[in-house]
Amino acid sequence: MVVVIAGEGGRVLTLDGDLERTFTAELVIESGRAACTVHEHGDLLSPFFADLAESWSGWEGEKVYRSLEADLELRASHDGLGSINLGVIIGRVAPPSWTMAAGLQIDAGEQLASIAKALA
Repeated sequence: MVVVIAGEGGRVLTLDGDLERTFTAELVIESGRAACTVHEHGDLLSPFFADLAESWSGWEGEKVYRSLEADLELRASHDGLGSINLGVIIGRVAPPSWTMAAGLQIDAGEQLASIAKALA
């Protein structure tokens, strides 16, 4: 399965593989790109995005998804104006450790519903 989450300014997060076990997360931003292998145990991404889509009109604070080995972290907040600010951190925790982080702004309506549907 391939899921592409496109933000403004050409920023893109691509998730490719078995999202319940092992998949690749690739983050592309203006200054470069990075990819890592993410290990998961069960379907945790789908409920995370389903919850965001169900709360499309807004919520307080952040909603957080973190993969089993912290190779991928997503932090979602709602701006109250119809957009989701999705903070993305990918990387490797074990030495040699590295991270890449970016914010993606996505539409809380159709775009978010489309992502949730793709993951269902």
